[in-house]
Amino acid sequence: MYFAHIRMSATNNGTIVGTIVSDITSRTPSDSLKVTEFRVAPVDASKEDSPIPMTAYNGVGENIVSRYNKGDRKSTRLNSS
Repeated sequence: MYFAHIRMSATNNGTIVGTIVSDITSRTPSDSLKVTEFRVAPVDASKEDSPIPMTAYNGVGENIVSRYNKGDRKSTRLNSS
């Protein structure tokens, strides 16, 4: 049995461990910004729980596209402002 590792601090930083359940899409809305989007189901989520939408920008998103696919388990560090 796996348990989700979702930890957030008071400064809105944390980590989520889960499975990528959507296609990983990339787009370039402007010349200086690349956006990568996908959805992650935490490892202990039930089938009724909605996957969490994730967005990565520029180089971080490019690394995700080159390393991961739908169905892969990934640990993602969250930074929320």
